[in-house]
Amino acid sequence: MFGAVFTLMVLPWLDRHPVRSARYRPIFSKLFWVMVINIVVLGWIGAKPPEGAYLWIGRAATAYYFIHFWVFCPLLDRFEKAKGVPEEIV
Repeated sequence: MFGAVFTLMVLPWLDRHPVRSARYRPIFSKLFWVMVINIVVLGWIGAKPPEGAYLWIGRAATAYYFIHFWVFCPLLDRFEKAKGVPEEIV
């Protein structure tokens, strides 16, 4: 439980992409929606008894939670190219 809170505390240093808006970051925006689904699954699994398939689903969802922040966010900083600013703004 401490790890989940600690991850959110250090998130500004994990996601250092110069473009903050998900609108201009296509891979990040897809991973954002995967994370939203993952959080819903974690909430649903938290209400179930820790036995059988619920246990494995919970472990997988928890693993993805940490992988999303500690692996995907730093890698996207290096490899994702942001889209350009729309011409009507410039």
